[in-house]
Amino acid sequence: VINLRAVAGEYDSQARHIDISKLPVLLENQPKGRYRVYLDPSDQGADVGLFCNQSFDKDPEIARWLGTREFRIALSHGIDRRQINETFVLGLGQTGSAAPGERTLYFPGPEYKALHTAYDVKRANEMLDKLGLTRKDSDGYRLRTDGGGRLRLSLTTYVGFLPFTQIAEMIVEQWKKIGVRGEVQEMERGLATARVQANEHQIYFETQWGADNMHGHFPLIFPANSINPLGPLYGVWYASAGAKGKTPPPRMRELMDKYRKSFGVKDAERIRLAKDVWKIALDELWLIPVVSNSPASQGVRVIKTNMGNIPSRLWNSAVSDNPHIAHTETWFFKS
Repeated sequence: VINLRAVAGEYDSQARHIDISKLPVLLENQPKGRYRVYLDPSDQGADVGLFCNQSFDKDPEIARWLGTREFRIALSHGIDRRQINETFVLGLGQTGSAAPGERTLYFPGPEYKALHTAYDVKRANEMLDKLGLTRKDSDGYRLRTDGGGRLRLSLTTYVGFLPFTQIAEMIVEQWKKIGVRGEVQEMERGLATARVQANEHQIYFETQWGADNMHGHFPLIFPANSINPLGPLYGVWYASAGAKGKTPPPRMRELMDKYRKSFGVKDAERIRLAKDVWKIALDELWLIPVVSNSPASQGVRVIKTNMGNIPSRLWNSAVSDNPHIAHTETWFFKS
């Protein structure tokens, strides 16, 4: 409904939940709707990411694979990001890692820009075979190692911001080539968040909000609280300084330690530590990126032409709390 009303020119200003795939229609209807479309690319990394729950404990077999770095990398190599980028983001996104934009202060280096993200079905299959997932059913799907039948991964999506469900369904089709069965479950956002807090999800589709400045927004690149889909029980442990929750594995604790230290040091040391945080997160691939640094998430603005003092480009980030960064209190209606 939001997108239909935007095309009809019924909003003075709207960016939240505008679907970038509707951009051609929005552009075509600018004169009739008496509005103008602005695009604001993001630097916050993954606009769409698969957040693998590292603290999942409802199924030991699934928990084992979600916690295995090589398994996550194999899943990543089984994703054709170019197809998804062209289909859902009109080719406006990047198809590499979840690293923040190169112009950001904490960009870890060019060697991390595409780490673990090449589309390579052969390599993905070889990695899964090496992990021991060699047995398959009659449809070519890999079988669990505990005798429990087909290995199935639950992909949780919610309605809003981007077409997470449709993207997840395309990934499910792509994963057939590597023998991994994905099953998509779309939910209302509040219910999906409740499932995260209950540690019930396996893989959760979300945007890497505010990752262009990890000190300006609670980070999603590692579990920092109880609603972080990368591992809510680890997030509780971190937020409570170890008093509650579940103790994370050593590599994650190393990242958490560097992040905490980065708040109380001088600029040069803070930048070094923040880059180290990114290097660990990108190498571990707890978050499997799909499309990054595009205008897809809150970066398609539809503004009526009778509005004044509208900036042509905004800092599109959860850190900037857009559109507040545009000083909306200074906007006016032209007479």
